[in-house]
Amino acid sequence: MCLPGRQVLVVEDDVIIARDVEGLLLRAGYSVAAVVGSAEAAERALDTVTCDAAVVDIGLTGGCGIELGASMTRRQVPFLYLTGRSDKATLHKAAATEPMGYVLKPFTELQLIAALLVGLENRSRRQAQRLELALQRIAAEVVELGLASLAARGGDVDINPVPGLSELSAREWEVLRELLAHNRVAAIARKLFISPATVRNHLKSIFAKLGVHSQQELLERIVR
Repeated sequence: MCLPGRQVLVVEDDVIIARDVEGLLLRAGYSVAAVVGSAEAAERALDTVTCDAAVVDIGLTGGCGIELGASMTRRQVPFLYLTGRSDKATLHKAAATEPMGYVLKPFTELQLIAALLVGLENRSRRQAQRLELALQRIAAEVVELGLASLAARGGDVDINPVPGLSELSAREWEVLRELLAHNRVAAIARKLFISPATVRNHLKSIFAKLGVHSQQELLERIVR
């Protein structure tokens, strides 16, 4: 149960627990980039080895596990906390560093590996969504500049480069694409797994951004 080829850094100052975590990761199919017992050693490891993720003990010597988590967030290294601390103050500080998971000691193999797997998959999904949104906005801006057609965005429909296209969100692009495919609100809702009311709200937003007041006016304006 793992994402193949992922290198994981283990940061734990209890030697026995560190060895247990290393063994669990290896049995689950992960590679262990390094096993270190301090924040300083972790920072050095991050400078010298490739890490796809990290397991970080909050209670490192000196109590700097959360500071290390913040550093990993700045470095864009996904990580989860492995700790025996569950008090409100610690949870609040930990959450501020944006970990992908929080596993309490004592833990089972399933708890640790599942948290790592789910965290990495969710992160990959969010990155893909952000990339898709960025590409959609770039494509729309290219069209607005008159440099290319967005025919592929609407299937066989060629879209006029009207102002406002680059402002559409990823979901609004999906709704627009379905509308250009001559799907009605109910059909769009079923296909996108959202409610008809949500589809109508997206349409209202699209209308506002493109300066139209109805589906018919929208089609007349953007379809060549």
